[in-house]
Amino acid sequence: MGFEVNKKDRSYATLDNVLRSCYGVLSLRDHSSIELRNKQIDKGYAPELVDEAIEYLIQEKYLNDQLFARGYFESRLHKGHGPMRIARDMRTRQIPGKLIEALMSEHEHSWTDQAKQVKLRKFGPEVKKDQKWKGKVFRYLAYRGFYQSDIMAAMTQVED
Repeated sequence: MGFEVNKKDRSYATLDNVLRSCYGVLSLRDHSSIELRNKQIDKGYAPELVDEAIEYLIQEKYLNDQLFARGYFESRLHKGHGPMRIARDMRTRQIPGKLIEALMSEHEHSWTDQAKQVKLRKFGPEVKKDQKWKGKVFRYLAYRGFYQSDIMAAMTQVED
C-alpha cells in the first residue's frame, strides 16, 4: 500500500487548457521552461500538449530561459549569496548547466569582495583573533556559498 499522488484526469485537455494553466503559473512568478514543463506534466497534462504550449510561450516571448536565469542570478547576488549557493539554487530551479556556467563566467564579479561585504553586514568591520568568532564567520559565509579562499580573505581584510 503506497502513497499515490491524486492527479486529475486531464486526458481530455486541449492546448488552450494547458496554456491557461501555464499563464496561471507564470502570473505568480517566472519559471524556467523545464520547471514549467514538469509542473504541467505533474498536473496530469499530456507531455505532447505541454511541449507544444511551451514552444508557443517561447515564441510569444512569455517564457525566456536566459532572461529568467539572468534575473535569478542577479537576485541571488544582490542577496549576498556566493557562487556555490547561486549555482546550486539555479540547478534546483532546473536552469540548464550551460546557462549557469555562461552566467558565472561572464560575470566579472569579485567573490572575495562579495564575501567581505556580507561579512561586514553581518559581523561588522572588526577582525577578532579568537577561534569561536572565526568559526562563526566561516560557517556563515560557507552557508552563503562562498569558497574557502574567499572566506579566508574576507576574514583577514580590514575595512579601510
